[in-house]
Amino acid sequence: MDGVPITFLAVAGDFSDLLDKDPLPQILALIVGTFISEDLTCLGSAWLSADGRMALWVAWAGCFLGIWMGDAGLYMIARWAGRPFTEQWFPDSWTKGESIIKAEQWIQKKGTQCLWITRFVPGTRLPTYLAAGYLRMNVSLFLCVTGLACLIWTTLLFWLAHSVGRELIPWLERFRWGAWIGLLGLVLVWVLFRRILNFHKKRSHSHE
Repeated sequence: MDGVPITFLAVAGDFSDLLDKDPLPQILALIVGTFISEDLTCLGSAWLSADGRMALWVAWAGCFLGIWMGDAGLYMIARWAGRPFTEQWFPDSWTKGESIIKAEQWIQKKGTQCLWITRFVPGTRLPTYLAAGYLRMNVSLFLCVTGLACLIWTTLLFWLAHSVGRELIPWLERFRWGAWIGLLGLVLVWVLFRRILNFHKKRSHSHE
C-alpha cells in the first residue's frame, strides 16, 4: 500500500508527516478539518485508517470530537453572544415577546427530537443548533443529545467508509493518482449535492 498517495487530508502543511508521530497533533488536525468540512474529513480519515496510514481510534476520535465541538460552538455562540446582542440592540417586542416565550417552551419540549432528526438531515444543523442556543435549550440536554448523535453518526460514516474503502484500496493502489483524483471528485460531487439540496430548501422556505 506504500504507493497509495495521501490527497485531500494534507491539511495545514505536510499532513503525512503527522501520521508517523504522536496521535495528539493528528487528532487536533482532524478537529480543525471538521470545522472546514465534516464530510471530507470523516471520509478521508476513515479511508486512511482503512489503508493502515492512521490508527482507527485516532481517526474516529478526531472526527467525533471535532463534530461535537462544532455543534456545541454553534449553540454557545447563539446563546451567549447572539441572544445578549439582540436583547441589547433590538426592541423587547422582538426578543422578549410572546412568540419568543412560546418558542422557548416548544424547544424545551420538542428540542430532543429536533436534534436527533437534524443530525441525519443535510442542511438543517446550522439553523437548528443556533435556534437551540438562542432559545436557551437546556445546555446539558443539548450536549448529551448531540454527543450521542455524533457518536452514532461518526461511527456510521466510518463503518461505511471502511466497508467500501477496503474494496477500493486495491483499485486505488493499481491506478494510483488517477483513481484517487476520481474518488476525490466523487466525494466533492457528494458534498456539492448536499450544498445544492440545502440551497433549494432555503429558497423554498423563503417563498412560503
